[in-house]
Parts: sequence; C-alpha cells; structure tokens
Amino acid sequence: MERFGLDDFRELLGVDKGRLTTYGNLNQYAIKPALLEVNALSDFTVSIVPEQTGRRVTGFVIGWGAKDIEGKRAAYAELQRPRVGRKARITGTVEEMLPSAIIE
Repeated sequence: MERFGLDDFRELLGVDKGRLTTYGNLNQYAIKPALLEVNALSDFTVSIVPEQTGRRVTGFVIGWGAKDIEGKRAAYAELQRPRVGRKARITGTVEEMLPSAIIE
C-alpha cells in the first residue's frame, strides 16, 4: 500500500494542472479508465481508495497484489488478441451477432 496526496497522484496519472479539477471528473476520466486497463492487462490487481478530510478528497491509498494463475492467463490471452474491441471485451459489453453455440 502506498499513500499519495492529491497533487502527487494527479502528476502520477499525467493529468495537467487545471484539467479535471473536480474529483468526479478525475475519477471518471482518469482513475477509472486507468484502473480498468491495468487490472485487465497486467499480472497485478490494483485498488485505489480516496482519502477524505470532511467531504473533500485529499489523497489516495493505492494497494496492489499479484493475480492468481487464471487471472494471469486471462490477461495474457487478452494481450494476444487484437486491440480492436478491447474496451468492449474488458467492460463486458461485447455484442455478438450469433450465439457462440450456433457458430461452432
């Protein structure tokens, strides 16, 4: 586990000063997409928890750990597939023209 202040975390994500200034925007456009991609494509699973002082987010706690064998295999298999459609596969929103039972 590691703790980051808000400014340090924004720098870690590569967010320019003056961009994504509210926590809601930072979370929606930077944190969630990065977390989704790292957890889907790497050998590690990462969690990010905001730290609050009152109602204001003042920092983040990041935790990580190694995936089990099945998780590593799934990440490797996804990396071997084309990047086209990766976001839909990761989020589980892939639409199929025909059920896979009919195709086989």
